[in-house]
Amino acid sequence: MLDLQDGRHFEVMTNKKILLSVATGMAVTFLWFTPEAWSTLGQVYERQSAANERLKLWKAQYSALLPVNDRWDKSFVSENQATDLLKLFRFADLERHGLSANVDTVRQTDSIPVRVNNMEVGLQKLCLSSSGSDLVVSAKDMTSLRIGLKSLSKRRDLSLGSVTLAYNSTTSTAEARIRPFCVLIRTTEDKPKNAAASLEL
Repeated sequence: MLDLQDGRHFEVMTNKKILLSVATGMAVTFLWFTPEAWSTLGQVYERQSAANERLKLWKAQYSALLPVNDRWDKSFVSENQATDLLKLFRFADLERHGLSANVDTVRQTDSIPVRVNNMEVGLQKLCLSSSGSDLVVSAKDMTSLRIGLKSLSKRRDLSLGSVTLAYNSTTSTAEARIRPFCVLIRTTEDKPKNAAASLEL
């Protein structure tokens, strides 16, 4: 009986020593690899944080471009809308500014891609003329002509070059010769990139 109890006592003590040895070994192993483990975890955390920051930045940039995209669409007509010379001339909408031009003599003289920082931004200048390289516009008097030209120059969808004023005694109207006179149109349905966004819309 005593021997049996001693045997059991010895077995229990042995099992405890084995468990203690295993636990000690695991603890030593854990402590040994802890710096490397923490370093690996730290790198994973840093990569995830960087990815989250990139996502936040992308979302912020995308949200910031939404109003730009809206103004882009509203400011410039699509090339699909300007399918002929008459439609292009109508987009110039000179009458809105109290100006007129002889539509029978209007023709397209040039087509120039718009570049910002040497990058094409999806806009094309379609230039119109009615006399040589000039587009001649008129108004009832010089005051009306100046007011109309000033209003015209504020439009984002037009590009005006040099302007020469004169009085036409034959028609008794004030005239302006604009060289060049170009309508800006969107050449694609793509939204503006960073270069395009730098335009004053």
